[in-house]
Amino acid sequence: MMIPRIAGATALAAALLAAPASADPQAQDQPEAAGSNAAAEKTESPEAAAAEQTGAVVAESPAAPEPTAPQGAVARAAFTLAVIDREPTDAIRELGNDHDRVFFFTELHRFQGQELVHRWAFGGEVVAEVPFGVDGPRWRVYSSKALDPARLGTWKVSVVDAAGTVVEEQSFDYVAAPEPVADAAPAQPAPSAMQPRAATTEPGDEAAQPRAATINASDEASQPGPAAPQP
Repeated sequence: MMIPRIAGATALAAALLAAPASADPQAQDQPEAAGSNAAAEKTESPEAAAAEQTGAVVAESPAAPEPTAPQGAVARAAFTLAVIDREPTDAIRELGNDHDRVFFFTELHRFQGQELVHRWAFGGEVVAEVPFGVDGPRWRVYSSKALDPARLGTWKVSVVDAAGTVVEEQSFDYVAAPEPVADAAPAQPAPSAMQPRAATTEPGDEAAQPRAATINASDEASQPGPAAPQP
């Protein structure tokens, strides 16, 4: 009788091992409870993970650079003898002291809203500063300086922006003007063979020259006289 019990117990144990987990109520309840807990954890963790991930991405991303205004530039700069219709008439690097005034012309881009300065210097010493405002993205402006013909040397103008930065420099040499050359008397052209000559009387041509009419003594009788009265 003991062998069948053992066999029955063995068969029961084998049946229990072979049976699915749903056959055991306790085993079925536990996975469900575990599954509910897992589902709850799964529902909360993605939001937290997403929030943490988003925060981590923002923290690790480099800060976007702040937009800055475009930097201004000097498009043209030149010394000139005159400015007509807001344009220089010429560009000089050397000027004779027979001129006593010079202009400095500049064309500025993207300096609107700022105040700039033309800083005039002679021999390395600042002698004048001319401030001016810029009211547009493209702005043409000029300043001028009276020159002393006795002060020869190098003049320089610096364009200084609102921050005190020199954005352009130009210079010219003020030199002694050459002395005017006296006008020489025009050379007389040499007479050519084709040019007419003044008539001259050669010794052998005297007989051929016309002479003024004269009355000789022998010719007096032949001259008509007053008519004689008739008897």
